[in-house]
Amino acid sequence: MREVVVDEKLGKKRETRKMKKRDEWIDLFSQKSEEVSQWREERPKATFNEIEAEVDKQLASVRTKMLQELVLESKLQNLSQLSEEERPTCPHCGKPMAANGQQKR
Repeated sequence: MREVVVDEKLGKKRETRKMKKRDEWIDLFSQKSEEVSQWREERPKATFNEIEAEVDKQLASVRTKMLQELVLESKLQNLSQLSEEERPTCPHCGKPMAANGQQKR
């Protein structure tokens, strides 16, 4: 019976983190939407291409935050802790990927 309680607590913690993350994404999207609206009010003669570029610029930050957080929660973020069977394969040679440490980009 004790294990069930622990699992329920862990499940609730995970759910709470997911809800918090979702709320942060919604807040960021709302903020960026406001910025686009304000930008548009300041530029009543903006062309379609200019509007599109501004929308893309603002949404890029939302997209980046979501991707970063989703990647960090993935168990694939640390390949060295996975068995070869669990690792994704190289699209070129088909062999399991290997962890070679962090590289500078």
